[in-house]
Formats: sequence, C-alpha cells, structure tokens
Amino acid sequence: MSQSVLSTSNLIAALYRHALATPQQPAVIDGATVYSYGQLAAQAGAIAQALLQRGIAPGARVALLLPKSAAAVAAICGVLWAGATYVPLDPQAPPARLLQLLENADPALLLADSALLPAVAAALAPAGLPALTLDELLVETTALWPPHPVASEAPAYILFTSGSTGQAKGVVISHRAALAFVQWVAAYVDVRQGDRLASHAPFHFDLSIFDLFGALYGGATICLVPSLVALFPTTLAGWIAEQNITHWYSVPTALVRLVQYGQLGSRCFPALRHILFAGEPFPPEALLRLRGLVKGARCHNLYGPTETNVCTAYSLGDDDTDGSIPIGYPVCGDEVMVVDDLLRPVMGGEEGELLVCGPTLMNGYWGDPVLTDQRLLFHPQRPGARLYRTGDRVRLDAQGRLWFLGRRDRQVKSRGYRIELGEVETALLALAGITAVVVEALPHPDIGNELVAWVEEERASSPAVLEAELRRQLPAYMIPGHWHLLAALPRTSTGKVDRQQLLKGTL
Repeated sequence: MSQSVLSTSNLIAALYRHALATPQQPAVIDGATVYSYGQLAAQAGAIAQALLQRGIAPGARVALLLPKSAAAVAAICGVLWAGATYVPLDPQAPPARLLQLLENADPALLLADSALLPAVAAALAPAGLPALTLDELLVETTALWPPHPVASEAPAYILFTSGSTGQAKGVVISHRAALAFVQWVAAYVDVRQGDRLASHAPFHFDLSIFDLFGALYGGATICLVPSLVALFPTTLAGWIAEQNITHWYSVPTALVRLVQYGQLGSRCFPALRHILFAGEPFPPEALLRLRGLVKGARCHNLYGPTETNVCTAYSLGDDDTDGSIPIGYPVCGDEVMVVDDLLRPVMGGEEGELLVCGPTLMNGYWGDPVLTDQRLLFHPQRPGARLYRTGDRVRLDAQGRLWFLGRRDRQVKSRGYRIELGEVETALLALAGITAVVVEALPHPDIGNELVAWVEEERASSPAVLEAELRRQLPAYMIPGHWHLLAALPRTSTGKVDRQQLLKGTL
C-alpha cells in the first residue's frame, strides 16, 4: 500500500491538510494561547520526531498524563503524527488508579506534565517505564512534515472505562473507527472553517473525540473551556456567548446545570447552531427548557458506548414537544440489531438488547482477548464481521427509531461517566474491616444517577473516613454520595446479600 494512501487513513491527516492550505487559521484557543493550523501541525511534527528519535516506534502506546491545554492537544496530535497510539489518563485520578492503568496499558513511554509526574514517578522506577515531561518535547519550529503513514486498523487511542471485575477496561479504537465517526459527525452538523467548537469533555472521555478531531477535520477552531469557567454555570454561559461558540457537545448534566443556573434567558447566542449531547438520558423537563431558552440551536441526541463510538443519533424537530426523545437511527454506516436473551431478533416494538456492527466498532479490549470475544460476537449473516453486545435494553418503534430503556447488567451512568458498580464494590471490599458491600445507583434529576453504598464493617467507622480512603483508589465520579454503615447486611436464604431488601428501604 502506498504511503499516500496510508497517510489518508491517519486520524490526524486533516490537520496536515489544513496546515498546508490555511496555515494562519486558528486551530486551538486556550485562553490567551492560540495555535494556528500551521503552528499546531509544526508542533505536532516536532513532538513526533522527538518521540521517534527516542525509540517510540509506530504502533507503540504513549500514555499522556496532562492537564487540558493547547500543549496537550499538540501532544495528542504529536503521538498520532508519529503513528503511535495515545492513551489519555485522568490527571485528577488518584495515584493508585493511575498506576493500575499504566500497568494495564504497558506503554512505551509516559508523557506527563511536570507538576503531575512526581505523583507516579517513584512507582514507575521499578517497572522501568521511561517518562518525559511535555516541556522537554515542546520546541519553537515552523518546519512541517507529513504524518507517519498508518494502516486503517492501527489503534489510534485507548480509552479506559470502568470494569465489573475491579479492573478498568482499555477500549482500543482504530483510525478506521475514529474516522468513521469524525467524518460522519462533521458532515451531520456542518463543521466548517470559521466554526468554533467548545471542548468541554476531558481528553480521557470519548466525547472529546468530536471536540478535537471533528474540529480539525472541518478546519474549525477548538476552544478549550477553562477549568474555572466550567465550574460556574453563569460564567460558562457568558463564555459560550463571548467566544461565539457554534457547536457545543457535552453530557446532559452540564446542560442541565446551564438551564438551572446559567441565566440563559438573559443572554443571546447568535453563533450557536448545534447543541449535541450524549452519555446519559436528558431529563425531559430540562431539555424542553433548554430548547426554549436557546431557540437558534438545533439539538442532537447521540448514542454509543465507548466500544462503538457514536452508532445512533436523533435530531430534535418541531414535533418533539414533550422532552422525551429516542436514541434515534443508525449512523456512521453502522448496523443495529435488537435481540432477546438467546440472541434471537425480536419483533418490532418488543424490548431487547442492542447489538451493533459496522465501521465504528473497537478493535477489542487491550490485553483481554477473552473479554473481547465475549462482547464482540461473530455476525451470523456477514462472514468476518463482528457484533458488539452493548448490554443496553432498547425498543424499536414503528418509525424505525430506537428508544433506550436501561441496562441489562450493573453498569450505570453518572454525570456522563460510565461506572461499573462492581468496581466500586471491589474497591470498598479491599479496605480494612469491610466484610460486605452493596453499591447501587438511584435516579437523580441532575446527574443521571447517584451511587448509594451499604457497608458491613467490623470497625466503627464513618462515611467521611470511607470516602477519604476510597478517593485514594477511585476517581471522584465513582465515589458514593450516600452511605449506610451497618453491623450486618441482610441476607437471603442462600446466604447472599439481599439487595432487594436494601433497595426497598426496610432497614
């Protein structure tokens, strides 16, 4: 295969194309820092060259422990420019979890912010994992060279999601899969030169793929939401207006906060054309209020687990007046099936599990072929094709629209993050004096679900103590919001913890 053909398969090829055609166009805005397309491409190329010179071969994994910044965008682009795979880590995660993820990913290099590296450096030494600070790779340059060619099936990035066994799962997304989504969404919401896309999602969250690569594909500008601005809805609403944001993409929780506290009715958003949301159901009342307050923007509900990117979508129209919306129709060239527990197709209108097949599917779970084969089934009618078991219950209506009904397993969404309740239980059970644990999720109007923990313990502890211990193992979004500390949890006749009794509130 020729280098020119391979180069077009690279997720970052659009950046190179725009850098050649319109080098002065702004690519990234991070407060007072602005990278043009020419500057971003030159910086990405310099980082890539430095990585290659340090022995990072194409296809190698590079872990990134970086706060959100224009320099972090350049680092992501630089890793891809070198033909390597980027593995973004949550800079807010506790060191114990970061080390677990690094052990799982087994990267060739850790590229970290100088302020964050000390937290993990001591533990990295015995493993021999080389680490660099981003400052060591950033240089002043205007030189521009093309991205390293890659095959379409080569991994572009690995995103870690919550795992039911207590170990996070690394979802491997190829250039092919990422581009299938990026090319579709850029056309779907008309991303073009001059547009300004708000980058609200953290880079270790899959919603960031649109913010970054949807913008670069269309020649638009990535506008990083300042961390302090994101905390205050009124300030954030003002920022959206002042920055002339044309496309907003986030979990519904962020939009609900804007509706409740952002004083949207007192502001004007003439540039805002598209509001996209994904990751959790949007409370109907809040969605109706949002559409009434921001009338000039079209709202789109995107659906898809990390393993499939976005695989269905629905754009709200004038007929959608009650706030209840489906997850829509297949997109990105994907195919969907609704099946029963025996994996047999169900009749229209019946409830079943959603299976997805198509170009956006993951390669598999990093380092876990058994789990990969459990979740990626062979397609019964298409030799060689795979079907992903989403674990989501859906219904197909007479109009061909899919409606989300809930989960088959114990996976939930809170604030847009996917959480395996079993992972939280495993972390709690690892604490001294804990003999039994139940963690469940209860619906919450603002964040989707709130975690509740029932803990059987041999010590006289307190919720504050358990929360502090758990925060050393898990990210903040996985910490229960309500605690019940008991001398003994109720049991069924078989000796298992009686979860139903706990949920009924009979204690």
